[in-house]
Amino acid sequence: MIDIQVNKKLFAKLDKMEETLDDELEDKLFAIANDAVRFTLGSNRKGKPAVRTGAYLASFSFGVGAGRPRSKHSHRYRDSNPAATALAGLTADIKRADLKNTTKITLRNGSSYANNVEYGWSGGTSGYYIFAKLRRLHG
Repeated sequence: MIDIQVNKKLFAKLDKMEETLDDELEDKLFAIANDAVRFTLGSNRKGKPAVRTGAYLASFSFGVGAGRPRSKHSHRYRDSNPAATALAGLTADIKRADLKNTTKITLRNGSSYANNVEYGWSGGTSGYYIFAKLRRLHG
């Protein structure tokens, strides 16, 4: 016969640590979402803001694995409160993700002109570098 002592307090501590880590990851994702919106709204190049219609902001999404990113087109899209719309979408993405079983989650922008906003348009205009700013801040 073999008796094994089970330390239930240790399992409770491990569960608490796992819960704390999940909360910290979620908090980090919310911080990234808020900064994505803040940097986009605060970006200005030669008097031209990065947001005109709100389509670029509404096209931010968190993705887990494959799948089509959220995409809005500026010629058909007008939003009176693009920041709230963007944050609502990003919050829903975070809440929907199974963070305990996910190894990678990606912030992306499915706007058809996302690369132009980031890096600039042809003709030498510079971009707003929203993702570069986020990488600098959040690694």
